[in-house]
Amino acid sequence: MSVNGSGAEDLFFELPCGWNRQIGTHMAGWRGFWRSNRCSEPCQLLHGNYVNHKKILEALKQDPTGASCRAVVRRFRKTDTLFRDGTADARMIDMVGAKCCARAFSGGGATATSMAAAGAAALR
Repeated sequence: MSVNGSGAEDLFFELPCGWNRQIGTHMAGWRGFWRSNRCSEPCQLLHGNYVNHKKILEALKQDPTGASCRAVVRRFRKTDTLFRDGTADARMIDMVGAKCCARAFSGGGATATSMAAAGAAALR
């Protein structure tokens, strides 16, 4: 979704959800959040504009091949209290590990750099 007050709707294209995989959870308590943010498309790019996720996005970018993606997810899951069991953040990082990290190894789809690129830009 984009807010466009210019009236130039033809400048915008709707991309499949895998190209804008939102990892921010600051709205996770909203009614219908998980249902409306469900995505079965292959993960191509992570969009993380939630400031509390900056550390994991930076860690993912450290390995452009994506080979360490699952290890990064496991490390944050074990050591960062933000990602403790039962939280929306744990649910989201588990999705990244299951859906996005797997793509990095299959010869197609996202690498850690492409997954974190949008989030890093949004956090500047």
